[in-house]
Order: sequence, then structure tokens, then C-alpha cells
Amino acid sequence: MSKPSRSSLSSKPPAPAVFGSPPPGRAGAQDTAALLRSIDARLERIEARLAQLDPLLDAAPGALAMLGDGFDELARGLGDMDARGRALVALLERATRPQTLAQLHAGLDLLESAPGLVAVVGDGFDELSRAAAERGLDLNAVVPQLGRVLEGALRRVADGQLADLLESDLLDPAAVAALGSAARAMAASHGQRDANARAGLMALWSATREPSVQRTLALTIDFARRFGAELSTAPALNP
Repeated sequence: MSKPSRSSLSSKPPAPAVFGSPPPGRAGAQDTAALLRSIDARLERIEARLAQLDPLLDAAPGALAMLGDGFDELARGLGDMDARGRALVALLERATRPQTLAQLHAGLDLLESAPGLVAVVGDGFDELSRAAAERGLDLNAVVPQLGRVLEGALRRVADGQLADLLESDLLDPAAVAALGSAARAMAASHGQRDANARAGLMALWSATREPSVQRTLALTIDFARRFGAELSTAPALNP
């Protein structure tokens, strides 16, 4: 009698099928069907959402046409869109040059340091105000006066009167020196005069013998001659 082989002894019988479990091939088919149903539902949702865009898509050509007509009308109103475009491109090229950007950075640095500069100027003005107050000068009263002086000067510039003044000989060094001498003499006479002093024709006649008075009279006579000649050539000043 032959003995059974070792392989036949070690092999196990197949496991009995569980009642109610689907065959392997049928389970795969069910998964595929469920996946297809999920994909179909998603496609339906996408189609529904795209359907909402149909009115916008239908109106898009008309909207684009209206936009183009508006732009054409604007271009016709301006008349030189090409020139403006070229000028804008040239401005953009100039603004992006390294030199321009460096200057822009310098300006930004200055703006960033402006608060510190303002503080320094403010401190300097406060110090100046304190020093002026110690000398009896009230800058709070001076500043409004300076504003009025500046306004008057600007009005003279606008009217052309300042230009006429600069073109005249009033600021000539000789004229300034003469006016300075006259001002000093007037100040000295006012400071040393006697309020009760009186003088008549005899005093005037006697003073004409003094060399300083004679020089003043000579200057006055020469001035009268020259000023009379100027009056004859200036109708606006001729009485």
C-alpha cells in the first residue's frame, strides 16, 4: 500500500464560502458603478453652475462692443492718444533711469529726515527768540510786521515798481553814500539841537560864510539844476 505524499498531507482544504457574501468579481463591479454615479453627479453640478454663466457669456460681446465704442469716443475727444502714449512711455523710461531713481532715493531720505530738521529749526528759533527777548526785542511783534513788508514787496514786484527801482540809480553806491551822509547829519542835528533855538535871515546870512554850509549850498544848487533837467525830460514828473 503506497504512503501519501508530504505535499498532500500539508495542503489544507478550501475554506467554505460564507453565506450572503458576494463573489469577488461582483463587488468590483458595484464599486465601479458607485464611482461612475459619483462622477455623473459631479458633472451635473458643474453643468448647472456653468449654465448660470450663459447670460453673462451671451451679453459679453455687446458689453465688449460698448466698451470699445467708449474708448474710441474718448480717443477721438483727446485727439492725440498716440502722442500721449509715446510721452507716457518716455516718462516711464526717464523715471526708471538709475540717476532718477538715485535722486528719488535722496529725496525720500530728505523727507525721512525732515522731522529732525524741523525740530532743529524750531530749537534754533526758540533760542533766537530768547536771545532777542533778552535784548528787548519781541519777535512775536516783529514777525507780523515782516509779513506785511513781504506782502508789500511782492505787490511792488507784481506792479513792476521794484524793477523800475533796480533800474534807477537810487541804489548806486554814490547815491547810497550821499543818503547815508545826509541821514547821519540829520540824526546828529536832531540829537544835539536846542528846542528853544531860533534863527532868522541874519543867522542864515552869517552861516553862508561857513565852509561846510557853502559846500551844502553848492551841492543843493547843483542838485537843483540836475533835477530840473530830469523834470524837463520826464513828462510824468513835470508839473
